[in-house]
Amino acid sequence: MSKIHVAIGLPTPEEVDVNFAFGNLPSIMAHARKCGYKISLSFKTGVRTDSNRNAILNEFLQIDDITHILWLDVDEIYPSDIVDKLVKADKDIIGSVYYKRNYPHDPVVYIKNGKKDLPYTPVDLSFNERIPLEVDGIGFGGMLVKREVFEKLGEDKWATYGKNFHIPTATEHKESHDLIFCQRCQKHGYKIWVHNDCYAYHISKRAVGAEDYHKAIDLEDDSIVSDEEKPKIAVLMPCTDRELGTKVMKQLADNAGLEADYFLLMDDERKGYVYKINEFVNNHKSVYGKDYDFYIYTAQDAFGGKNWLKQAYKTMRDTGKGVLAFNDNKWGGKLAAFGMVRASYKKPFFYEGYHSHYADTELSVAATVDNQLCYNPKAIMFEVDYDKKTKTVNKRDKELFKKRQKKYYGVNLFS
Repeated sequence: MSKIHVAIGLPTPEEVDVNFAFGNLPSIMAHARKCGYKISLSFKTGVRTDSNRNAILNEFLQIDDITHILWLDVDEIYPSDIVDKLVKADKDIIGSVYYKRNYPHDPVVYIKNGKKDLPYTPVDLSFNERIPLEVDGIGFGGMLVKREVFEKLGEDKWATYGKNFHIPTATEHKESHDLIFCQRCQKHGYKIWVHNDCYAYHISKRAVGAEDYHKAIDLEDDSIVSDEEKPKIAVLMPCTDRELGTKVMKQLADNAGLEADYFLLMDDERKGYVYKINEFVNNHKSVYGKDYDFYIYTAQDAFGGKNWLKQAYKTMRDTGKGVLAFNDNKWGGKLAAFGMVRASYKKPFFYEGYHSHYADTELSVAATVDNQLCYNPKAIMFEVDYDKKTKTVNKRDKELFKKRQKKYYGVNLFS
């Protein structure tokens, strides 16, 4: 087998950060050579990153034995083993995970959402398994591409920005050149991967990484809600055991840290969890004469951590998102098993076809695709069910979710 030859391309502005140039880059090259890889390096300076990238690519494609091209943006800090890690993943196109410099530091990792104006949704994969994961878009920073990909792409291999990328008020065709490259690769049958065990830092006045994104979402300050704020919140608990439900509701109210209205929705006729939630959401104005800004859906087997509602409201207020996933010690913000929903996001927020399961899963998928799902690990609400292992999910609900997820969302965030 011929030796792997990785060419490192550096499209650069007029200045290069000293930490990258004299610390990070030499360590990357030294580690790669220690692992037995042949390494080449080229850079091109100019104000147009796409033009710089194309000039470097053209140079590399004149060298016959280059097997891979690794793009490194010079305003990032990468793990020293990035070459070995990405090569061993053996994907046609694979990149590192990094985060935007600007608040709230969204991940530069995307899935498609089907929208015309803003077709990509950033996704946080930090709670997923530390392996390569398939996505729809990644940034060029830390992207490794096999040579054969460029050869197959033909004229589509050249980097270019969307035609409205430079217009601040435009809503269509604003894709960056890295997302356009990912689109073209998918058009030619290639999959886009990100290595969830290869995290980089964006250089600003300081290095920006995953913890900054989580801090922006988690909002760790406890002095969070002023006395003047009085959000209208309804806490909904479909219930079949009134004594247990009353006990759990009291625990939630005592620990909430924020005022709300609590509703025990007795389901004596066994119409189902989803039916009882939707019945309230659709009819509370006529029954109670009151509108709500937010809904909490919980259950008779829930337990709320200290200030669970105050923390949840703060995150919803400051992020402007539509759905919050409580920290349930299981899904890590990926699924809102218990959740808080902004009334303006979706009404009713549960699809009426479900009976007792998967309505929360579909809501989580929809909110993820819409970039409307947020998470605060301090907003704790988890299930207390000592007989959980003996119970099964509603099979009809499970099959319905599979059909709707494939038809309406086109993403597989949950198996």
